[in-house]
Amino acid sequence: SYALDKYTYQPKFIFYDSHIPVQKEALALLKENLKDRKYKLLDATPGVINQDSLMQVFDKTSLNIVFINTFTQETTSSLLKSLASLSPAGYRFAVFGMPSMKSGDFFLDASAFPGLDIYFTSPFYYDVQSPAGKKIVSVYSQNYGGSQSELAFRGYET
Repeated sequence: SYALDKYTYQPKFIFYDSHIPVQKEALALLKENLKDRKYKLLDATPGVINQDSLMQVFDKTSLNIVFINTFTQETTSSLLKSLASLSPAGYRFAVFGMPSMKSGDFFLDASAFPGLDIYFTSPFYYDVQSPAGKKIVSVYSQNYGGSQSELAFRGYET
């Protein structure tokens, strides 16, 4: 809802994997939730997307809002690379992805996707600099040694 409300007038595109069975269910739910919104569905199946086909779809004069609703890191990485390849030609993108994008190895290199503003949703957020976050870090370190993972924060929350 944030992206749809913030970027009311920009063109919106939703990529999905047509070759993954569970994707069809997810896509049906997504369509139901977006039934009153304008968007274009695009198949992200590997081999379907190329730079020429993307240039025909996206608007070079506007910020393109892209939702990546794919389940595999391979497809997501390939799609992000394809979008980034359009940046030198003047295309601009705000990309919104699923929580699984957070763990993608493709984000290890910050310069891998020039020209893309990438956001991913998260059902869980923690701030290690907040007073509670600092306390968790301190207590975990004292009790268990080493660095805590995200799961230590999740356990604290419950």
